[in-house]
Amino acid sequence: MSLDPVGRSTMTRFKGLVTQEFIDRRQERVDEDTRSDVNPYFQWDSEFVEWHQCQVDPQQTMYEGYEYDTTHSEFGNLDYKMYSKTGVHVSQYIQKQIRKGLIDHLVIWKWTNGYKQLYEGNEVEYDILGTVPANFILDKLNEENRFDYDKYYR
Repeated sequence: MSLDPVGRSTMTRFKGLVTQEFIDRRQERVDEDTRSDVNPYFQWDSEFVEWHQCQVDPQQTMYEGYEYDTTHSEFGNLDYKMYSKTGVHVSQYIQKQIRKGLIDHLVIWKWTNGYKQLYEGNEVEYDILGTVPANFILDKLNEENRFDYDKYYR
């Protein structure tokens, strides 16, 4: 991935193979997820992107906590956020981590062909649209905690 600390990176498409290791990791999180307002498979399958990036980018390592997703040796702590036409959702919890200085950049991505539940052996395509300095978005969130990526970066 070609990260740009000021958010100018261009879209890059990636393909990855879903492994049993990822499925086991995802299932542990699904089993622990007590929320009733989200599809836990959708929620935790979305972690594939940062997991895969750590497989293909030697400068990234997975962070095992919840404050952010990965650490990049050059660009710091990254949190991966799924693109949406209605805006990239940034939870109150993640906003708090940004304010604490724990997240340096958000990586904006989307499934190339839409989401389908992941199974071992699936080939998955996703697009990394770009990076956004984390502090940049804080005063640009709407009342639903969404950041209009298209307005600033497309």
